[in-house]
Amino acid sequence: MKLAIWGHLPTDVAKEGSPEKIMQRCKRWGIDVYFAHVYPEHDVKHASYDSKLFAGGCTDLLGPLLAAGQREGVEVEPWLLPFDAAPLTTDRPGESERMFYTPLPGVSTGRLGRRRCASWGENRTRGLALLRDLIEGCGSRLTGIHMDAIRYVDTGRSLEGPCQCDACRSQYRRHVGRDPLTAEDLKSPGVLAKFLEFRARNIRSLVEEIRDITNRAGLKLSMAARAHYHDCALVEGQDWVEWAREGLIDCLCTMNYSTDRDEHHALVRGHVALLEGKAHAAHLDGLGKKSSAGENTAQALREHGADALAAGVDGLAVFHYAAMEDADFEVMKDLKEGG
Repeated sequence: MKLAIWGHLPTDVAKEGSPEKIMQRCKRWGIDVYFAHVYPEHDVKHASYDSKLFAGGCTDLLGPLLAAGQREGVEVEPWLLPFDAAPLTTDRPGESERMFYTPLPGVSTGRLGRRRCASWGENRTRGLALLRDLIEGCGSRLTGIHMDAIRYVDTGRSLEGPCQCDACRSQYRRHVGRDPLTAEDLKSPGVLAKFLEFRARNIRSLVEEIRDITNRAGLKLSMAARAHYHDCALVEGQDWVEWAREGLIDCLCTMNYSTDRDEHHALVRGHVALLEGKAHAAHLDGLGKKSSAGENTAQALREHGADALAAGVDGLAVFHYAAMEDADFEVMKDLKEGG
């Protein structure tokens, strides 16, 4: 059984004092893989690896983390966020402003904020540049890449307020014959089918290119997958079931962060049924210690993890490192050891 954890590297270094101590704590509690967020976010304006792309510069925390991981026997896979909005040195002033998700007027985006729309070929190419930047910055120390938000990052808002950026409108005219496209239009099964089809094709093409690059570099490829496959993942172009079946990814981590045991159990059973034991990827059930879905106690983590393992997953991943206390880590280690 594999045990993984998601972490925000600058936050985790601030908590522990150094990248080395993160790896030592992971080793102590039986964590096999640490998925490292290394992008600028919130009050951290710089990248956390040796990047040549981010306009805010970089502070290399990932290099020492990778070295410590090798010493401690803990794998490290940095996140790849293809549609991250952080400014790059290659951005031309004003040009990228039109390439963001643009809902219909009057539609609230809630916590969505500014996200790059995957309909733009330039945004997908940007994601590949970020991948190459990671590979070049880390060299031979890197063993894997972890894809996150590998989808249309409109967070379920697309059926309520389909994107109205120029690239999406071009797709609507071509595939549906309508511009603008509205939520009312998407109530037609045929229109909805065409809408989902072109979005899935755009995201899959990017995953295939990412897989080709990682294969050539000898790197494993994992991903964080949307827990609600039919209602969210497929709407956002993220057909992780097909990708896992076809070997496009090596490890699938479903973000099953529910704080309700029955809901979590139903979701994980559904995921196992969807994969039908035919996936070429390892399947880790993602547990939420603390996330936008709420916070789980150590006992809840134990119950959810035990349910997932009984359902037939290959291991567990937990979100996120900074929220974990020793009691939580102890639960995860017990589950790994069959306790």
